[in-house]
Amino acid sequence: MNKEELDHIISELQRTKRPIEISIRELHNALGWAKRSNRSIPYAKHYLLEKSIITEPDLESTWSLYIDSKIKLKYNYTGTTYNFRLYYLRVVGYKNLNINLDLLNSNNYCCLIGLNGSGKSNVLEAISKIFFSLYHIATLHDGLRKYPCKFNYTIRYSYHNNIYEITDGRLENGERITMNILPKNIIASYSGEDTRLWKECYKPLYEKYRSTMVATPGFVPPYMFFISRYEWEISLLTLLYSEDVDVVKFVKETLGINECKISFEYNITNIRKWEGTSIEALIDAIIETAEYTIDSFREKISNISFIDTPSTLFYCLYKCRTDGDNQVIKKVKISCGEKGDLEGLSEGEKKLINANVVIHILSTANSLCLFDEPDAHIHISRQKELKELFSNNSRYCIVTTHSPFFLDIMYDENCIRFMNAGEVQNINKLQQIYDLTDGAINYFEGAFILSSKRILVVEGKYDDKYLKKAIDIFSKSDNKYKKLNDIAVFSANGASEAETIYKQAFEPCVDRIEKIVFLFDYDDGGWKDGWKKIKAINDVNPKVIPLFYQDNYTSSAYPTSDDDVKKVNGNNCIKKENSFLVEDLFSEDAYSNLIMPVISARKHKDFRILTFGKNGTAGAIKNHIEKKYSGFDDNWYVGFQPVLDKLMDVFDLN
Repeated sequence: MNKEELDHIISELQRTKRPIEISIRELHNALGWAKRSNRSIPYAKHYLLEKSIITEPDLESTWSLYIDSKIKLKYNYTGTTYNFRLYYLRVVGYKNLNINLDLLNSNNYCCLIGLNGSGKSNVLEAISKIFFSLYHIATLHDGLRKYPCKFNYTIRYSYHNNIYEITDGRLENGERITMNILPKNIIASYSGEDTRLWKECYKPLYEKYRSTMVATPGFVPPYMFFISRYEWEISLLTLLYSEDVDVVKFVKETLGINECKISFEYNITNIRKWEGTSIEALIDAIIETAEYTIDSFREKISNISFIDTPSTLFYCLYKCRTDGDNQVIKKVKISCGEKGDLEGLSEGEKKLINANVVIHILSTANSLCLFDEPDAHIHISRQKELKELFSNNSRYCIVTTHSPFFLDIMYDENCIRFMNAGEVQNINKLQQIYDLTDGAINYFEGAFILSSKRILVVEGKYDDKYLKKAIDIFSKSDNKYKKLNDIAVFSANGASEAETIYKQAFEPCVDRIEKIVFLFDYDDGGWKDGWKKIKAINDVNPKVIPLFYQDNYTSSAYPTSDDDVKKVNGNNCIKKENSFLVEDLFSEDAYSNLIMPVISARKHKDFRILTFGKNGTAGAIKNHIEKKYSGFDDNWYVGFQPVLDKLMDVFDLN
């Protein structure tokens, strides 16, 4: 075996990640050694490590083996010696950002968490703008003058065993910024509708690239590329073509695709616009066959000389599919057995497809990958696959999320950074999740809830506090109510969130849950947005139970069927005068001082000086209860007994 043959084997291994066996002699011959020596093994390890390859057994242990013994060359998923790796980022003056982001101890990813408006997406934008400027500085004589960042920054990263620090477009050591010190490319994956970042940073570079793109073996990809949720079709087609073992596993096991039919709709009149180009050659090849299988599609593409990698195929398809008035491929049709047309894939599955094409196809160990809320719409059970994708590959990723469930999956104290008001907050995980959900849930409560067999989900963000206080009060006089403390109580923070909470948090583990009860206000929102949706789940799974707050559970005053609600209320909604809210359980003595001025008011002037805010007296009472409930007299909680007794009964605690 010679060096060229070894390079080809390693190239195949990097492409497919399938282990390859060679003999020790073949490795020695390929690296030009006449015989083994103490210097040969370190040289070989350095050569392989540069290419993210390890051996089994380790090279040092092969010294005592026969020269013709076989060793396995394997892809090193954790090899980071030559990878791009972000260590530090300072940004001041971009939107609301004032950050010093220390990433020295992070692994293959950094996860930015925070509420909407916290600045986490602004970090991705700032990074994009920094490298948009740097690529121009590296390729233009006056790039810094023409393309400066309009904010101050410092960025520090490792690349090819060197540390580079750049401040406001200038290297720390004063040398010129060149392309060989910048990451090979920046890949951004966004799921929303906002195209501003695409237009400002990615589109200008892509259009320059597109105008000069010549598809040849080993062609250079664009420096910066933006993939939106609309590219999932060509992403899937590229994954189907790939023979990478991780990609094949994802396609077969996660997407459940073993075989499918592939066809295209063409803008025939536009083909002539690409005459003499590689796009014409691609279209001429694939248009010959009306419908492909996975194998026949791979065979067809493999016979096109300039498409030597799946990434080349992706960029060619992207150009065919998105080039405005010159678009050649109108639509990619992929159908799969019982699944039918894969246009019907969920938004979550489409996001997973794009994430896999970014990690496995478009990026390399020398890339930086940016993901904005990749977990949105992805089922909680599938979110684990995202964690594996980000952590098990030699890519550096920056990920944003505001999902506490995804945070639980992604959590590594070295990789999580909490954003608030444009700044990085140095707090522990408990506080992170507490702020993330606006106080609705913290880490320990979440862990308790997800490990409990009896779960109560309440509508309002204070309901759980009221119920816990009532349980404490009633337990003083009757020990049976102490059993209610074994129930995990969780606030959905709104009736409309109940169904989502169930599907994301509890449905994946519902088999181990004995009962899960959802408790709503008896009003129009609680009935339509909460009770009815949970009742539909209850019809399939009786352990999931919807309830209302009531003062008498034997009364017929609180109808739930459409017909009965219409009969009582005159139409298909619950009128305010027929509603019953959690605040109605409190004794009127709890807020008598608040409403006394209203009761005693007689003259116009008396009413004129009353100030209860835009929500009126009822809103003022609600706010008063929220602020003062913990100090209320015990007898002001007497009205909670029917609810507690109902919960005792439903959870079989009597």
